[in-house]
Amino acid sequence: MRPLPAPDLTQTAFFLDIDGTLLDIAPTPDSITIPPSLTDDLLALRARCAGALALVSGRTLENIDGLFAPARFAAAGAHGAQVRPDPDAVIGHMHRPIPFELRSLFTALVDQPGMFIEDKEVTLALHYRLAAEGALAPARVAAVEEAAARAGFSLLHGKKVLELKPAGTDKGAALRTFMTLLPFKGRRPLFAGDDVTDGYAFATLKDLDGIGIAVGRSFPGAAYEASNPSQLRGWLHNLVSAP
Repeated sequence: MRPLPAPDLTQTAFFLDIDGTLLDIAPTPDSITIPPSLTDDLLALRARCAGALALVSGRTLENIDGLFAPARFAAAGAHGAQVRPDPDAVIGHMHRPIPFELRSLFTALVDQPGMFIEDKEVTLALHYRLAAEGALAPARVAAVEEAAARAGFSLLHGKKVLELKPAGTDKGAALRTFMTLLPFKGRRPLFAGDDVTDGYAFATLKDLDGIGIAVGRSFPGAAYEASNPSQLRGWLHNLVSAP
C-alpha cells in the first residue's frame, strides 16, 4: 500500500470527515468512542497549519461541537448544509424546512425493527445498520427521491444510512466555500473520507490540485488510502509529532 502523504503543513488546508474516517463506525451515532489523544492531535495540527483545519461531516455543527467539547473547530455539518469557517462563530442554519408531505413520505420508509430516524433539523437521516434485512425497498426509495426532487431536496446514500437534504448542498460544495476564505485560501486542500457521501469532496480535489485520502476503501480522486481510522489517526499524530 502506498505510504500516506507527508504534506507541508504551512501550505496545506486539512478537511477531515469524522465517522468512519477519524472515528470508528459505531452501531448508532451516539455510541461512537473518541480516542483520548485525538482532540489534542487535531488542536496541535490546527496550530501547525495556522488554523487551516476543518471537520466535514454528516453530523450537525451542534453535534460536532458536543463530540469535541470544549474544543471547537471550523466545520461543515449536515453534509454541507451548515458551513462555519470560524470556529468561534454562532452556528447558522439554512432555513429550508422540509415540507410536511415529504417528511412524512421519508419517515414512512422506516418499516423494520432496528431502523430509526435521526432528525437534524436541516436534514433527516434514516439509519438501517441495525435492521435485520439491512436494506431499503428500492421502489419506495425511488418514489421518495422523485418527491424530494420536486420539492428542491435530494437523497444522499451512505453506509447503511439514507439522508434527505436540501439539493445542491454537499461536502464538495462546502470544501469549495472554505477554499475561498482565510485561513484556507491559497493553500492546497487535503481531504480524508470513507463513505460514498465523501465522493463529492474527492471530486472537487482535481480542480483544486488537492490531496485525497480514502479510508477503508478506494475512491476516484483519492491517491492515498488508509486501511482504517486507526491508521489515519496514527498518521495525524505523526504529522504533529514531527519536528
